[in-house]
Amino acid sequence: MMRKAFTLIELLIVIAIIAVLAALLFPVLARARERAKRTECISNLKQLGVAMGAYVSDWDERYPYAWLGDYVKRYGATPGISEAMAAYVTDSRLWQCPSDRGEVFLHDFSRTLANPTPPFYSVSMYHTSYSYVGMPWGDYYGELTAHTLSYVKRPATAVALVETRPWHGGYDRNDEASESPGRMNILHCDGHVDQRTHGEWRWDAFYGVKP
Repeated sequence: MMRKAFTLIELLIVIAIIAVLAALLFPVLARARERAKRTECISNLKQLGVAMGAYVSDWDERYPYAWLGDYVKRYGATPGISEAMAAYVTDSRLWQCPSDRGEVFLHDFSRTLANPTPPFYSVSMYHTSYSYVGMPWGDYYGELTAHTLSYVKRPATAVALVETRPWHGGYDRNDEASESPGRMNILHCDGHVDQRTHGEWRWDAFYGVKP
């Protein structure tokens, strides 16, 4: 007996059901992918925190002598944090955030950068998705370069490494960085990792070294 073919109405109903299911599933899958990326990034930062602890232990309890990430990328200042810690981080993939999309702003930092850029970890001289609170950030703002552990008064607040741009959450290319709601993964000096906006982590860096 010949099987009856689907009618046009039945096919349209099936297509409509598939479209509805896809619309429901795609956001769920996107969130799952973002959670997976954040988990990998947190793992990277925690391992980098362990490596930084080993560096500090070997160098008279002093933080690495290195430049702020943007100075490495824009002006070729050396050493960058990945170069300064090369002996302590043998797997270069730890410096690569899976969410690194390169430059995301049209303003602020990007005045001297093409927009968009490749991922920061792939850029010559930079080789990392993470920026160090190093020179010339300034002691008043929480710069760690060559300071001893005692300089940091609140390790759970002070910032050691931060994603170079806010690749998480809702940001707009036209935002000013200091006002963007986008969030960045942060490694604090006590080794824990959380997320902050650009404005929040700058405040944390400042507050973490104040007596």
